[in-house]
Amino acid sequence: MSSTEKAFDLAAFDRCVGRHADWTQADAFGAGVDLGARDDLAAYALCARFPISVDNQGKTIYRYEIKARAFIASDTRRDLTMQPFSEFVHTGELFKCVYPIEDLTESAIEELTAHDIGTVAYDPYNGQQLGEKLTKAGITAARMAQNQANFNEAIRDFIQLMNEGRLVFSDSKLLRWCANNAIICKDRQDRWMFDKKNSKDKIDPIVAAVMAYRIASLQPERSQGSLYVT
Repeated sequence: MSSTEKAFDLAAFDRCVGRHADWTQADAFGAGVDLGARDDLAAYALCARFPISVDNQGKTIYRYEIKARAFIASDTRRDLTMQPFSEFVHTGELFKCVYPIEDLTESAIEELTAHDIGTVAYDPYNGQQLGEKLTKAGITAARMAQNQANFNEAIRDFIQLMNEGRLVFSDSKLLRWCANNAIICKDRQDRWMFDKKNSKDKIDPIVAAVMAYRIASLQPERSQGSLYVT
């Protein structure tokens, strides 16, 4: 038995929209890719982690900044002249192209290289070629199958960070729309996963964002201070 419910509070999402800091100052990065099916959006997201304070137990508290890019086939069965897709295409948030997976891969590798992002989460179900191309480019392709085992903790943490205001999203109507569409299902053990079938519409960019956050959150803490004892 399982239950479903809306994943995100849009008011909390809106409070997290803001300007990004200088990503050269981030202490860690992550990236995620959700390729979707033929008429889905294909998307990747990047996440930068910034230490902001230390709690009473000496644990570092972080802020995470996220941006995403989405692609769709120009011969999709969807009518891209209709809202909201026409607006997403017009503003450049959604890239309409003949070969969306190839264009996504090229764009992702370019941005990963620019930010020196070394690890990308991807779904091995339909991403074997992507994984091979990332590996060839010197990037670690981390398998993250879309199931409760991989997403339960990531979704919970992502929602908590959003509610605490420790996520910063670029001002993206597409990402906001996807967040509003997202439904999660919970199994008998109360493990969470996105439910694409029952979501209102496409959610691929927000799924990629959670994957990118997960990779960034697992990176080791950067050493502070001098490495030498005087």
